[in-house]
Amino acid sequence: MKRIILFILFLLLITFNFTTVFLNLSYEKNILFTGRASTGAITFTIIGEEDITIISPLNTTYSFGLSLGPYPLELNVTNNTFLPESWWYSLWDMKHTELSVNNQTFSPDTMINATRWDNKLYVYANNSSGSVFSNYVSFYIDVGNHAPVIEGDTLNQTIYVCEDDYLRYFFNATDIDEEVLTPSLSDYAPFYIERKNPAVNWTAWMFEIYSGIIYNNLLSEANKDSFGNWWIYPETVGVTDSGALSDTKEINITIIERNDAPIIQTIGVQTIWVQGIGTHFYKQVQITEEEGGIVNYNLSFSGPELFEISSSGLMDFTADESYLNNGNPVTYDLTVCVNDTGLDYPHEYIDTYCFQDGSSQYDCETFGLTITNDNRNVSIIGYSPTELFFNLVGTEQLFFEVIGYDPDGTIPDAYWYLDDVLLEYDSGSSINNLSYSFACGIASGNHTFKAEITDGLSNDSVEWIVNHTSTSCPLPPTPGGGGGGGGIVCTEKWACEEWKKCKFLKDSYLDSIGEQDYLLLQQSCSDLGYPVCGYQKRDCIDLNNCSNQIPRIPKPDDLISCYYTDNPDCSDGIKNCHHGSCELGIDCGGFCDPCPTCSDGIQNQGEKGIDCEGPCSKICPPEFPLKTSSIIIYLLILLIILILVLILFRIFLLVKRRKKSKREGHR
Repeated sequence: MKRIILFILFLLLITFNFTTVFLNLSYEKNILFTGRASTGAITFTIIGEEDITIISPLNTTYSFGLSLGPYPLELNVTNNTFLPESWWYSLWDMKHTELSVNNQTFSPDTMINATRWDNKLYVYANNSSGSVFSNYVSFYIDVGNHAPVIEGDTLNQTIYVCEDDYLRYFFNATDIDEEVLTPSLSDYAPFYIERKNPAVNWTAWMFEIYSGIIYNNLLSEANKDSFGNWWIYPETVGVTDSGALSDTKEINITIIERNDAPIIQTIGVQTIWVQGIGTHFYKQVQITEEEGGIVNYNLSFSGPELFEISSSGLMDFTADESYLNNGNPVTYDLTVCVNDTGLDYPHEYIDTYCFQDGSSQYDCETFGLTITNDNRNVSIIGYSPTELFFNLVGTEQLFFEVIGYDPDGTIPDAYWYLDDVLLEYDSGSSINNLSYSFACGIASGNHTFKAEITDGLSNDSVEWIVNHTSTSCPLPPTPGGGGGGGGIVCTEKWACEEWKKCKFLKDSYLDSIGEQDYLLLQQSCSDLGYPVCGYQKRDCIDLNNCSNQIPRIPKPDDLISCYYTDNPDCSDGIKNCHHGSCELGIDCGGFCDPCPTCSDGIQNQGEKGIDCEGPCSKICPPEFPLKTSSIIIYLLILLIILILVLILFRIFLLVKRRKKSKREGHR
């Protein structure tokens, strides 16, 4: 009977404890059990979860318009089940996954400053026994879209680059909305622009204006200045955010002409006879003079002077037996030099960017001339490698050598070819070498190396066949430059022009769009909500001319979907491309009127002042209070009245004097 009573009491106690839990109460009880065999105590401690209610902020979106902050919100909480000893909160910036406020004490019905975008607010309280209770709420702060800003101190109004060099120019742009910015130029080729990654603190992006090597023949005469010694390319540099807000800067890229030395085309060894056919040496020196200046010629001999060179570079000579050495062949070394006159009006910064002053440059070419009565053939008397067919894997360097011999005493010239393409020309030595390595990533296969020697009349040659197995290129640590062909590593430098006009996707069979691309473009249009699906193309080239079978830097996209319209113009409400250029924003930029920006000196696009606040991140200067303005106006009115009174008073005195003078005159 006693055990039954104890069991009933135990059930009642458990029921009471669960009731306290349901009511969010705390209860602790010790029960002593005594039985025949043993005696023991069991302690139950059940603590209920206290009820913290966050009244404000709520799990919603709070809009602050185009505000730069702060973003104050009311923090109001309540509790109906216990008396808190203290309150505190922590605020998480969820976009950047960082704690912006940590364990800050507060009193209910106070104001806190939220962070932009996603917030998670944790509220804590404790009771008199030291137990801690909490609740949380998530909310979003919406402040609209702000325009990006090109940092003017990083983008000069004039950018200089030397001819025969390449441009690498970096500048920054910021966007407080932390959006990915898209760069643009008003004209592409020979200049391009790209965004560099990553962003700095997610608000500042670095961009690069770049080019390939700027050769003279790539430049337009229409861009040449009046002096004719440099080119000016005006460019509009733009950056645009995902909301079609942009900033632009007008710049000039000035290409400074350098004075390139005239280049003499290879003459090579020459052999003439003293009788019969071949006694006449007639050679017009061929030169390349990029700037078109006047060229002067000079000819010198290692021995006695046999003939002269004309003012146009012509050498004309006929040999006879008197030029032999006791009937034996004679070889002379001749050196032809040419020099130009330099630039008439060199640019003021030519020494800074081109490392020259534009003055006269020269080039020389030495060749052998053999006079003989019995020309004997040249021959290769030694070569390396001795195996004429071998295998090669990867980028291992190859070394070739040939030894030439001419029984007439002429030192043969050597020409090196790879698959019938001239690689190198050697002169002045009987022993000639070539070193070469295949770039990684090129196609595998057989390649023919050839060495050919000549005295101008007779030839000899040797060929090697190399079975080359290519290796893939290691991924570069960062995108960057590199060289083309023949190097161990070549890294692509992609340059993409502007997107072309949007075309109707259903007519894509006219533009060779494959089935897979067709389906991908259709899906993209559907995802973006384009009512009429189109596509755009652009041309992308590798400025480094790498021939990697698998590019080390993937080629940028050159095909995207677009919103198609039959006649795109500057009033169709679509950001598109037409009349040879692309809009920066909706119906502005490119062929259309310039887009409003936060640097155009005009109060537009909802700005509070000129280029400040609204969509602009710049804070407007404080305005004069109305009271101060009124005081200034009153003072100006008072000053004008005093001046008028003074003028009237002086007129009165002048009239009075004249009347007095007349009265005295009548007397």
